[in-house]
Amino acid sequence: MTGHRSGGARADAAPAARPDPLVDPEQGPAMAGPRPPRLLPTSAPKRAVLLVGVASAVTLGGLALAVRSGAQPLQRFDASLHAWALETRTQASIAVARGLSYVGAGRITLPALLVVGALAPRGPRPWPTRVGAGAMLAGLAALGGGLGVVLNRSLDRVRPPQADWAGVAVGGSFPSGHTTTATLFAAACVWALLGRVRSRRGRVVLVAACAAFALGVGWSRVWLGVHWPSDVLGGWTYALAWSTLAAAAALAIARSRPGREALREVDRADAQALDEDASSEDVGGEDADRRDASRRDAGSGDAAVAPARSPHALSRQDRGTAR
Repeated sequence: MTGHRSGGARADAAPAARPDPLVDPEQGPAMAGPRPPRLLPTSAPKRAVLLVGVASAVTLGGLALAVRSGAQPLQRFDASLHAWALETRTQASIAVARGLSYVGAGRITLPALLVVGALAPRGPRPWPTRVGAGAMLAGLAALGGGLGVVLNRSLDRVRPPQADWAGVAVGGSFPSGHTTTATLFAAACVWALLGRVRSRRGRVVLVAACAAFALGVGWSRVWLGVHWPSDVLGGWTYALAWSTLAAAAALAIARSRPGREALREVDRADAQALDEDASSEDVGGEDADRRDASRRDAGSGDAAVAPARSPHALSRQDRGTAR
């Protein structure tokens, strides 16, 4: 019997719950704030993204040192791929590359991020909150792009010969500015929209589409002859490193005590704004119901008076006929 009781106790014992980092240990779960947006849906992709970010930062550092020192292997690699692109490209492929370069510029990607960030929050949210989310997303991308320009100017690498250009370019060569902004845009879209896609297939499609956009813009810069291939590789690695750093910082801030309090304040303000909108709609609906009821009452009164007058009118007609 003792063994049975001990076995039953073991079976009834619930596993210890893991502490929630968003639950305030002093206030308890009732005061816990809303969960911040996840970097990726599960812990394994989080580790993978962190690994990609670290690898990108290391690769970027190595490329920057090679560009600064004028490493011969890197120059030979760039020259061979540049010559192959010049020999292979056609007028049709150049037109495609120009289109990709155009949409990869910051004047296109940053306003697009404003829209993506505004539409990304799930559930009913007031428009000021949505506009703020879009501004934050575009602001992080703009800050990353600005630091990329600083890196570009500090290295001041010479571009390929202008006679090889099939497009417009300004400034230094490393890292590629168009590639940087396009990759920042793609990473920000994944960050903002991945939580709205529930199916695994949809997430794969989203990530693949964003990656294809970043790869396509990078290819276009080499194809147009305005960047060395290592410039494009530098733009990809820089943008991935910056995006990983920005996402990690956003999660750290959201999980801190001030971040939790700020999230709770935002939720309270959103709930209050939504309640006010609902109250105004209810008041407007009640006014409309009163007007409809008044119209129905007026219509029923007219209908009641009309039959009362009909016999009187007929009696007058009868008296006229009798005369």
